[in-house]
Amino acid sequence: MGWLSELEHLTLFGSQENPILKKVINQGEITIFNLQNEISIRKKQIIVDYICSRLFYLRRMNEIPPFLLIIEEAHQFCPEAAHSKALSKYIIETVAREGRKFMACLCLISQRPKKLSTTALSQINSKLILNIKNPYDLKHLMDSSEAITKEYADMISSLGVGEMLLMGNAVNYPIFLKIRERKFISQIENISLAQVCLNWKKFQSI
Repeated sequence: MGWLSELEHLTLFGSQENPILKKVINQGEITIFNLQNEISIRKKQIIVDYICSRLFYLRRMNEIPPFLLIIEEAHQFCPEAAHSKALSKYIIETVAREGRKFMACLCLISQRPKKLSTTALSQINSKLILNIKNPYDLKHLMDSSEAITKEYADMISSLGVGEMLLMGNAVNYPIFLKIRERKFISQIENISLAQVCLNWKKFQSI
């Protein structure tokens, strides 16, 4: 009964699905599930596991349109460690292997590829690789893809800001890309620590 008590304390479950995933996944639209305010990794893994499992099921039943599922910080939800208890690992690896049969596409984003499941990484058809200097991360990429040779690994470690290497089924051969600067201003990045402290001081004086 211990695990039932743990699930109850997570306060994630109810009698109805909220939001109703079948209604929020629409063709031509982007749906963002923002988990930045949740600090519990286990909670986030349970949420990601449910969303991935539910979307994959709905797509197999042809109840939602084809989709691209993008997972940020993917190494938290699909880690390489064999002893990992990440609940979301199995479904992410399943979508990576079987998703294309049902037009359920997957994009994994990670700053630490060494911590990302080799099984999932090896199933990714195309890779966009930015600057990586950590030799363990580079080796993990080389182990997961025959296309990444020592020569390419050396080039990856010397990429500048906004430069990346594209390789895989999307192109006939590996190419280097230069990405334009974003056109919008992030409200979070635009606020400095000093400004946050000043805002807090003003708030306290009210």
